[in-house]
Amino acid sequence: MDKERIIVGTANFGVRYGLNKIRLQYKEVNQISQILNKNKIHVYDTAQSYGKSEKIIGKLKVKKKVYTKLVIKKTNNQRLEKIIDKLIKASLKNLNTSQIEGIYIHNV
Repeated sequence: MDKERIIVGTANFGVRYGLNKIRLQYKEVNQISQILNKNKIHVYDTAQSYGKSEKIIGKLKVKKKVYTKLVIKKTNNQRLEKIIDKLIKASLKNLNTSQIEGIYIHNV
């Protein structure tokens, strides 16, 4: 099995999410990430709209590849490129990394 195809969703790392509407505590997230790392699963899916999810992922001391989503709120006087650049820089800072595997736009 190609473990690069397994992507861990992280919405409940930062907000109440899922069937039981739970938000995991950092200790639980860390334990999960250690198990994933031992099993060579390193790909995480997150979003700025998932509360503190990006910051929590940024604190994890495991190998990780991250895909994140941006919500673009364009105002009349801002250029789209500047908005996207600012959002990407915020994600890089939150994730404590210099690289993001991929970026999706949450709203079109």
